[in-house]
Amino acid sequence: MAMTSVDLQFLLRGYLAFISSTIFLWLMLTAVVALMVPRSNRYILARSGRFAALLALLVVASVPYSLSHSEEWQTWRAQNPRLERETVLGELVLPAGTRAHLERIEPIPSPPGLPIPWGMDSLDKASFAPDPLIIKGMSVHSLKLSDTRAQLHTSSGQTVDGWRCEPGIVELHVPTGARFKPSQWTLDRCVLAAGTRLGGIVWPGPVTLIAGAQWWVARDEERSVDVLGLRLHSLSMRGTRPYGQPQAWSGVLDRPGEFGPMCYSAGTQLMHRAGELEFYLPNDLQARDTRSGQVVAGGHTVVQAADGQVLKVIEDLEDLEDANSTPDPPESP
Repeated sequence: MAMTSVDLQFLLRGYLAFISSTIFLWLMLTAVVALMVPRSNRYILARSGRFAALLALLVVASVPYSLSHSEEWQTWRAQNPRLERETVLGELVLPAGTRAHLERIEPIPSPPGLPIPWGMDSLDKASFAPDPLIIKGMSVHSLKLSDTRAQLHTSSGQTVDGWRCEPGIVELHVPTGARFKPSQWTLDRCVLAAGTRLGGIVWPGPVTLIAGAQWWVARDEERSVDVLGLRLHSLSMRGTRPYGQPQAWSGVLDRPGEFGPMCYSAGTQLMHRAGELEFYLPNDLQARDTRSGQVVAGGHTVVQAADGQVLKVIEDLEDLEDANSTPDPPESP
């Protein structure tokens, strides 16, 4: 407790000294301005000795403020250098002129065979102008980097790990110990071009892609997509390899539609997996069998084969929860 009290007193005194020096600095600037005004200039010159002593006192008293700002400026410059020469960080070759940001300026021991310049081991941001830097074959204008993720801002469409990504933000997974080894980075997220054919579907708008080592998930939350003669929004699809057949996909009917003998209302939730389609009816919606006119009440799931045959209607609540689950990807290894 005694140590805490002493520390608080020390901090308080330091804070008061800083505030006082700030006030004295403003008083000194005010005195200098007054010296330049003709009316006050005559009054000051008549008392030049007193004024000189006061000005000297204000200069000395404002030193702590000036020193603190000088230290802040020096620290900022050290953490935001503009590289004067080409700098090599593992596989990253940063050209002269690169604007860098460092998390810290103190170096840490670098791995054998990987000499790292002072403080550059903590590089977390860099921008390259006027020419982009080529990283994994991509033209990159800026880079954000951590121990687990790299975010690249690209200027043109790029093919990454078999996926054609649109210009803009491309996020990559950084394996442990590979912060400066782009050859080991793998695609984590990007936006695919409009018109991409994926899982047998032509997506009309840009598609958000989330990729893992063994799986991928594509989503379009904004546009409607035609699938199996149905108009769906919030389409989400999961697969196991680039441009391969999807394991599952889900969406919501954007307007009423028919599949096989069943007629569904807009808002019906649809999931496709294991070759079957599951139409889940929220409590306020119904479906109708056009052959018999029989109505399926909300809260049920109609399961149909790919050819439209009605296989069953699920009524059990536990089965309903399972039928309405979202096709989320497995955890990344």
